[in-house]
Formats: sequence, structure tokens, C-alpha cells
Amino acid sequence: MTTDQIKIMEIATRLVDYDHVSGMVTWKKRDGDSGPIKAWNSRCSGKQCGSVNTYGHIRIDIKNSGERLRIYAHRLAFFMFHGRLPQGDIDHINGNPADNRIENLRDVPHSVNLRNRFMQSNNTSGITGVSWFKRKSKWRAGAKINGKIFHLGYFHDKNEAHQAVLAFRLKNGFTDRHGKDRNPSA
Repeated sequence: MTTDQIKIMEIATRLVDYDHVSGMVTWKKRDGDSGPIKAWNSRCSGKQCGSVNTYGHIRIDIKNSGERLRIYAHRLAFFMFHGRLPQGDIDHINGNPADNRIENLRDVPHSVNLRNRFMQSNNTSGITGVSWFKRKSKWRAGAKINGKIFHLGYFHDKNEAHQAVLAFRLKNGFTDRHGKDRNPSA
């Protein structure tokens, strides 16, 4: 991690508060009695920071000396609670990227974070790791760890392919949530 990232986090900690129980990041009251500062305090002080991006993460924009700094609330929360930058990815344990309670955040290598992903939106089989292989007219089972693809076999039955994927995941530290539908009722 760079010293620039630490400086950005330190700037942010002077401007916001973090409640590790609720996961909320809120704007601090600013000092001064000028009109713009009073207006800012009445409009923003004590209110939740940021906006939700397309992936569901809360993103906070801060202006500092005319420069716009963009910070993700989960990384800022981790920094404010632990006093250091994360060494890897911040994984939202429950899968909700807007839930920044400290108990829901863990610092993990990227490869571990990938083992806790929901099913991707472009999945056509409905089962992560299972796809139809037209050339053989069979279901193909596979998985990926640290960029290495593991071929688990071809199957006549989609459920057999699914069982092969589940057994592989169990042996290789994937979470129960991995590959599940993000919106099962949709």
C-alpha cells in the first residue's frame, strides 16, 4: 500500500465518523461560522456519507484542496477501526457490499475473496461452474483457483456436474455462499 493511500485515509478520518457496530460512515461537523460552513453543517453534518455504486458498494467523494478523492466506505471503515490499510481485499462476509459493520469485513487475499462470490449475471446454466458443452453434448464441470482452471469432468446429468463442483469447492475453501444467486426470488 502506498503512502498516498494512507494520506487519503487520514484526510478522510478528519472529515467523517465511523460507527463499527452499525457500519455507518457519517460526516463530521465542520468548524467555522461562515455562511457556506453553516449551510454545509445543517445539510450534511451527522448524515451518512457517500452513494451506492453499481456493484452495491458505498463510495465517498471528498474534496481536498480542490482535488476530488474517491474512497470506498468498506476500506475506510477497516482503516478507521484497525488503524492500518488492508493487505488484501475487503470481503463482505454476508455478501452485502453496503454492510460495513466491522464484524462483516475481513481482510483476505483476492483469491479468497473470489471464493465468496455470488453467481455471475452472465451465468446461463443456473449453477456456477457448470456449463453446457455443445461439442460433446454434455455438461462440463470446472472451477478456478488463483487463475488456474480445474476441469472436473463431463456429465450427462447437470446435477452430477453440480455435485462434482460442490465437492471441489468443499475441499478448496469456498464459502457456502459462493455461486449462489444474489437475488433468488427474482
